[in-house]
Formats: sequence, C-alpha cells, structure tokens
Amino acid sequence: MKISDVIRSMVSYEDGNIHNVSHAMKVYAYAETIAEAQGIDGKEKEILEIAAVLHDIGIKNSILKYGSSAGKYQEKEGPAVVRELLSPFELPEQEIERICWLISHHHSYGEIDGIDHQILIEADFLVNIEEERMSGDTISHIREKIFRTQMGKELLEKIYPLRSGVLSREEERLLVKEAFAAREKAYAPYSKFAVGAALLSQAGHIYRGCNIESSSYSPTNCAERTAIFKAVSEGERSFRAIAIVGGPLENPIDSYCPPCGVCRQVMQEFCPPDFPIYLASSPEQYRIYTLSDLLPCPF
Repeated sequence: MKISDVIRSMVSYEDGNIHNVSHAMKVYAYAETIAEAQGIDGKEKEILEIAAVLHDIGIKNSILKYGSSAGKYQEKEGPAVVRELLSPFELPEQEIERICWLISHHHSYGEIDGIDHQILIEADFLVNIEEERMSGDTISHIREKIFRTQMGKELLEKIYPLRSGVLSREEERLLVKEAFAAREKAYAPYSKFAVGAALLSQAGHIYRGCNIESSSYSPTNCAERTAIFKAVSEGERSFRAIAIVGGPLENPIDSYCPPCGVCRQVMQEFCPPDFPIYLASSPEQYRIYTLSDLLPCPF
C-alpha cells in the first residue's frame, strides 16, 4: 500500500469538497515534515501519515447526524469511515486500531499518548491557525500549552511569530500596498470618494476594507470600520496597525485621508492609545500617527 492510495480514497470520499481535501493535504504535509525531523520512520511514520490524511474524515457524517462538525463529533464518527476506506489495503488490525485511535483523539489535547499523537495535533493546529484566523492571544496559548516537538515549535515560531508593536519597513510597505488594493473595491457612486484600509492583526492576518455607500447615506460604512468589523467577526481582538488611503475616484491621490470620528472611536474599542495609523498618499509616501494623536479624548 502507498500513501497515495489512501489520499486517492480520501479525495474520492470527500466528493469535491475542496476545503476538506486541501485541509487534509496540508496537515499531512506538516505531519510528514515534523515526523522526519523528529526521526520517526517505518511503520510508526506510515500510521501517522495515514491518520493525518484521514483525521477529519468524520466531518461529513458529523454534519449529517448532528448538524455540526465539532471536534467531539469528528472523533466519534471518524473511525468507522476509516475502517471502510482502509479495508481494501489489508493492513494489520493493530495498525488500523492505532490509526482509528489517533483519529478518535485528534481533538483531545489533555491526553497526549505517543509522539504520533503529538505530531498529528501540532500539524492540525498549524493549519487551523490560518484557516480559523486565530487571534494572537490564542496562538500564544497554543504555543505554551500544546506544542512540544522541536520541529513543530520551529514551524510555529517561523510561520506565526510573536510580533512586537513596531512594524518593519517591509511590513509598513505591505500594509500600505494592501490599503491601495482595498480601495479598488470601494463602492462610492454618490460621493465619488474611494477609501481603502488594511488592518494588521497580532496574529499576522491582514483584513482589507473599503467604503460602501448607500443612497440613504446613514447606512454607509467607512473603509476602516469595514476592515475592523471583518476582523472582529472572524474572532480577532488584537491589532498591530492600520493603513488608510483615500481620494476622489477620478483624480490621482495627492493628500492624506484621516479616519472619521466614528472610526476613531471604533478603533479605540479594540486598540491601545499607541496603535499606529498609517495615512498614505502613495505606496511610498505615508505618515504615521497614533490613535491617541487622532483621538486624544476618547469616549
């Protein structure tokens, strides 16, 4: 049996569910990488790789039976599907038992049993952090409580580093560039004034926002609040900086576009007084203010 045979079975079972297939393949890749770095080989590595490919295979039945893909349902429903998918390969029962056990415990973080279990959980988190857009605080908790292997820790630190409040020059330019890209999506048929914002979270995610107007005016939403509301609705609560760019649709941008009072107050809800606000007139030309500069007396 080859691991490609298991992957083929998983893809067939998922029947076009791109997210589930992509997620499984990413977890498999991380698990294989960590296992190799940790010196895991032979049957133990093969069992881990099969479990990584099939770890979320219970999602479909979980949704059908319980209307939820929660981890506890995945753990309950996954093993039966695993046995069905692995039956053509005539694996020893002992190996199938271990694969089923791993899948029935891949969301059980308080009872780690074996290096294969540890690696599977770390690989799953490395993918889930990005897919679920976990906050910086959550990542810090995971870093402290979950990760144990040297390679897993290294991947976590490199991909999701603990970030200081100061942006590098490269980060500044990227954030401003993202704000310009966000401005291209503005819906401003009434004011003809397009604004874009790019919000950087502590977890390293960038949320774009643009102004969205309404003919009745009052429901209009500013770019800054669009970005903030998108981030908060995804579970983010801690932010490093925001970049803002705006100007008339028909003319080149030649001035800075500070946030309105309502947007400043919304920023104050989630951001500290020294929160950096980048106002840009071009990708290379911008000024940096703090929230307290623009909102000295918050409500």
